[in-house]
Amino acid sequence: MDHQSSLSILCLGQARWENAIEEGRLVDEIFRYFVSPGREMPTDAIIVESPLRAVDSEYDGMDIAPASLQLDNIEIELTASHSGGPTYSEWNKRTLMCRWIEETGIDERYDYIIFDCPPATKIVSQNAVA
Repeated sequence: MDHQSSLSILCLGQARWENAIEEGRLVDEIFRYFVSPGREMPTDAIIVESPLRAVDSEYDGMDIAPASLQLDNIEIELTASHSGGPTYSEWNKRTLMCRWIEETGIDERYDYIIFDCPPATKIVSQNAVA
């Protein structure tokens, strides 16, 4: 959920973060699903597993669903997008992360899920709170 991608870059390293972007393995894809009709909800393949396992690091064993610098643009698209009735649409765009976690079984695989969010309560951050 990190709009600046600083945690993603720190945990993955610049090269692996850029590879994740090229491969579309980003948390961004969860939100693109809502703003792009016909697009499918991403699978758990967006998670980069134990990115620094090969390096002696304090992040060893921590899996990352990285963000890109485009998350701000997606936030703007989310605000402007609607699907179905107004109440239904607002609820769905604020619970996309819940839906993804449930549909992929992520909550069964991990003891803890940590969201790195900006200090503002934008729609992407509201997804982390939900």
